[in-house]
Amino acid sequence: MKSAPIYAIIASLSFSLMYAAIKLLNSGYNVFQILFFRSAIPLFILIIFLLKDTYFLKTNKLKNHFIRSIFGILSMICIFLSASKISLISLTLIIFTMPLIVGIISPIILGEKIRKEVYFCSFLGFIGILIGLGPLDGEVNFYHIIALLGSFFYAMVAISVRKLGETDSVLTTFFYFTLFCIIFSSITLPTVWINPNFLDLLIFIFIGLMGATGQYSMVRAYKEGNANFIAPFEYLQFLWALILGIFIWDDNPDVFNFLAAFCIILSTLILSRKVH
Repeated sequence: MKSAPIYAIIASLSFSLMYAAIKLLNSGYNVFQILFFRSAIPLFILIIFLLKDTYFLKTNKLKNHFIRSIFGILSMICIFLSASKISLISLTLIIFTMPLIVGIISPIILGEKIRKEVYFCSFLGFIGILIGLGPLDGEVNFYHIIALLGSFFYAMVAISVRKLGETDSVLTTFFYFTLFCIIFSSITLPTVWINPNFLDLLIFIFIGLMGATGQYSMVRAYKEGNANFIAPFEYLQFLWALILGIFIWDDNPDVFNFLAAFCIILSTLILSRKVH
């Protein structure tokens, strides 16, 4: 349990870097080509593990892995579609309605007992998101709705991973998700493929590496910690989005952004002090 927050923080940073890299890509690339590279790099890493041991191929929950993978694929498609169309801060804030969805659904599906501080921290973190999202310029459009749908599927991923963690190892969950992603994206790849230039190829590889790091860390976090306890740590992605926005896109954060960051940091600090 004590290492769960560390993995959650690593996952949040890795996914933020991945989203930023997607925004840097030429917008002409199809979402399924991005999904392919997001999955191909992790699969290559897993093949190295397979050369040493095949223990993580064993599972009695193949159907559950398939369902979890469908949720993950749908989440990534929604998020990747939105990433190039709305600001990184907007995307991140919308995605992290996810902990609230987890908080509502996980007690029903997982039967988890929720501590009072988890309710408080989830509420405080969400207030931070509302503060940060409220003054953003621009109207809500189709891609904001798509991002919100991605958040819902992301919540279902978090709950599914927690359930699978009761029986299967981290690498098992990681492997089957990556495998199903490759299969799914490869079906459409021949019709949407665009040959990337050298810079874009490096960005694609970076997306895969960050995706692999984030995926592994997220699975470890939800395997070792209660889903409602881990979910509020996802709010840290807002902080990473602020930092990346400043250094890459010359964003100018205002007082609302910093007030939002304060609420988010406070919620995660309170939770981390409650780890036993």
